[in-house]
Amino acid sequence: MPEILRQTQRIADAHGSDGRFQEQLRKCRKCGATWRSYEGKKTDVAMVADIALKQVDVVMPVSADSDLCGAVEKIREIDGLRGTKTRAVAVFPPGKSADGLRRCSDA
Repeated sequence: MPEILRQTQRIADAHGSDGRFQEQLRKCRKCGATWRSYEGKKTDVAMVADIALKQVDVVMPVSADSDLCGAVEKIREIDGLRGTKTRAVAVFPPGKSADGLRRCSDA
């Protein structure tokens, strides 16, 4: 696992986060070459939990997956109950985007 993911995982573990990185083996369709890739799992649950526990005031999902809209909507619900405003700033990988995530985020 790359060092940046190891450090991120250590921080998440220290804060009791359920989020984790899952290793996946990928294969090139053209040449058959394989490589390791890592995918975030339960990051949406961890993000909402951190908001509920008042640990953050800005979330920055880095994704091209509109599945995270549910988490952002739940954050909005928690904010409504508490009278707070958590900023959700979507960041997209190069060459990728997700219209749903863009619409439900603040920026």
